[in-house]
Amino acid sequence: MGFTISGGISITGGVSLTPPGGSPSSGGGSPFQGSNYGYIMGGYIYPGPPSYTTNDIQKYSYASDGNAIDSGDLMQETRYASGGNSSSSSGYMAGARTANNSLSNKIEKFPFVSGGNTTSSANVTNGGSKYTGFSSSTEGYTYGGETGPNGAYMSKTDKFSFASDTDSTDLGNLNSLKWCGGCTSSDSGFLMGGRNPPTSYLTSIRKFAFASDTTLSDHADLNTGISSNSGVNSDVNGYSIGGSFSGSPNTHSNIDKFPFASQTNATEVGEVDPVTYGISASSSTQSGYTAGGNTASNGPNQKIRKFPFASDGNATDVGDLATGTGYGASAQY
Repeated sequence: MGFTISGGISITGGVSLTPPGGSPSSGGGSPFQGSNYGYIMGGYIYPGPPSYTTNDIQKYSYASDGNAIDSGDLMQETRYASGGNSSSSSGYMAGARTANNSLSNKIEKFPFVSGGNTTSSANVTNGGSKYTGFSSSTEGYTYGGETGPNGAYMSKTDKFSFASDTDSTDLGNLNSLKWCGGCTSSDSGFLMGGRNPPTSYLTSIRKFAFASDTTLSDHADLNTGISSNSGVNSDVNGYSIGGSFSGSPNTHSNIDKFPFASQTNATEVGEVDPVTYGISASSSTQSGYTAGGNTASNGPNQKIRKFPFASDGNATDVGDLATGTGYGASAQY
């Protein structure tokens, strides 16, 4: 609400003016939404040979549309990273498949404010790739993923502390799913869709409460059984974007939305074009963003797109990545 001051006025002590819509941009937002930048870390690079890998950390602005810039390097070149975690001050990548097709269990992190290369002083217990990542205000979580070059899956869940930079804790087997989309509310992580190996594509949306962090509960359903989808979130809703499924062509363009507060099934509110899976996705306080991914023809996708939470609708083109990548890890600040 605006106001006008006339005549003389004297103010003593501190004063803080916050613009409508949330915290000042210097604060960066919460771990599940940002107000400054979205990030994509590593990923499967296009065109592919000779290594298919990259160690780039690319960032794109939430304040103004435009192309991504290189803001630092990972410790190792990666393909099939996925997941990703955000604290209020740092971005994280926990585990990945590396250039020589081996699996890394490093927890790498970089500071949002100064940027630069990642460092690592901790490991994820269940090293893998293509995991689903979500973050509470104090801890990062990794769910599922692959444990070998031939797509062997795991159902383990790990959590690691943002404050201590110590090795992760194994929370055990929560479900036998892989390649789920993920998004986060203020108190829970959500797994959307996924594969129940070898061939079942799932519609289920499952809730993971941070307070207990040992069980999954059914929450609602997506419109279509889907895997390799990505997720973003507003304050009150979760979104599933793109993915692959059993139809022809086997890729999916829908943006589906569901409420956190009630067990209500998702509804389609828009589309992302080109049809894409393996997207790196991030959430600002105002919009959902997609970056990179695989297209239906497995061709390069360098596009950065966004759609508004307030009105929903199709994702629109707002910029390009420096290099098209799929399955990169995500963060937001």
